Amino acid sequence: MRNDYDAILHWPFSYAVSFCLIDQSTLNNNQHNMTASFWPDIGLDYFQRPVYSMNHGYGIKEFCSLVEFEQNKSFYIRDNTMFIEANINFLSERPVFSSILHTGGSPNDDDCINRTGENFMDRI
Repeated sequence: MRNDYDAILHWPFSYAVSFCLIDQSTLNNNQHNMTASFWPDIGLDYFQRPVYSMNHGYGIKEFCSLVEFEQNKSFYIRDNTMFIEANINFLSERPVFSSILHTGGSPNDDDCINRTGENFMDRI
């Protein structure tokens, strides 16, 4: 989406992004947050400086399965409220995956997207 600050932002958008579905339960103070992280594919139009008022959407194909969410929704929904935390690491640099580059893959292929239980910062 275009905005007044586009001229001072760095393009293409290339920072690490993570989303976390927050566990609101209080079971033994042991949260089971669902997390997924990715690096933008800077070759796609989605991450270039916006030309039109809105860009096409981009997202993680399967943040969590519907079955898994349904089985655990009491952890994630309280009083009809769900919290999703979004983080952008502006200090990160996109990693170079040489083995992936030779196969035509990308750091966002399913094997490279970081999901629940993985430490995103270990991949940076």
